[in-house]
Amino acid sequence: MGPNTGQPAPSTLGKELNVFNQRLRNELKKLKKQKVYAKWGGATANYNPHLLAFPEMDWLDLSKSFLAKQEIALTSVSTQIEPHDYMADIFQNFGGLIIF
Repeated sequence: MGPNTGQPAPSTLGKELNVFNQRLRNELKKLKKQKVYAKWGGATANYNPHLLAFPEMDWLDLSKSFLAKQEIALTSVSTQIEPHDYMADIFQNFGGLIIF
């Protein structure tokens, strides 16, 4: 017997384990798709020191290319730090993995 809105309902251990398994698989799929982001390009991400040293370089494309090789996405507009919004998504997925 398993709970169903507070009432006993027929169920099996196999069915309950399958529910648990499916929920874990869904969260793991989300984690595998999650991108990781980085701020690149100096203190405020506007490439000032880069452009001063090497003005002929296309720093935005170079940054995107370099980070893409590391499987990291560029946060092209930011303040002094990367906003870390993607981390909130990752932690939310971790919360979904904790199934009791």
